[in-house]
Amino acid sequence: MFHLLFAGHNSVPLLLTSLFCSMSFLRILEYLFKQIISMATSIKFYIKTTKRVKEKQSYPIYLRVVHNRQKSEGRISATLIPKCDIDHWSVDHQRFNSKQKHLVAHNILLNEIQNEFHNFLRLHISGMSAKSPQEITNHLLSRHKETFESVTDVITAYYVNVIDPDVDKALGTKINYKKSINYLCNYLLFNKHGKLGIKDFSHFHASKFIDYLKKTIDLVEDFDKPAEVSNIPKRRPKYLDKQKTVDSGLDLE
Repeated sequence: MFHLLFAGHNSVPLLLTSLFCSMSFLRILEYLFKQIISMATSIKFYIKTTKRVKEKQSYPIYLRVVHNRQKSEGRISATLIPKCDIDHWSVDHQRFNSKQKHLVAHNILLNEIQNEFHNFLRLHISGMSAKSPQEITNHLLSRHKETFESVTDVITAYYVNVIDPDVDKALGTKINYKKSINYLCNYLLFNKHGKLGIKDFSHFHASKFIDYLKKTIDLVEDFDKPAEVSNIPKRRPKYLDKQKTVDSGLDLE
């Protein structure tokens, strides 16, 4: 724009126009900057105390999230601070004095939350305007509403969504999957674990199921032997009866 100052008298209108446009552009930038500031997302940690701090009472650390000029707060679990330690809290740094070794664990927890906050901003940089401060708070404090999924639900969905649509698997293979799922469902029902959650299923349950299968195989083999060889009556075990199969939504046929 400075070359216009030396372009002669005829360039004055152009110079004024350029200045006017530049000023308008600056105003637009100023407005955008204010909007960005108003929509900025920030977090703050603080110890939530009563107006009068009591000697024998402990106080929690809270997280405050400000986003889109709205606020959300949440208590950070396992952070009860007695009155004697509140004096070691720095309001400016939002951390405890690092010389207090017994409070270092709190600082580490707050650092982890702050790092997760920055990760959240990076992952959702293009969609932050659609986020609510409550949603951010819930994420940072791991307050997610988890839906319950039973072992039966998960393995049945696995067959329906993965095994059955697989065109490369033979029909016999799919039938074997069905049988395996029904055996597992029978085992859970037989041991009163029909409502066992997928997150509660452990190595203990897996090993017990293997033992159950071994006993089942022995009984089936014994069932197929002649009566004079077999040590058990010729009667099919209840948990091998098709009619007793738990309703997993899958037929054995």
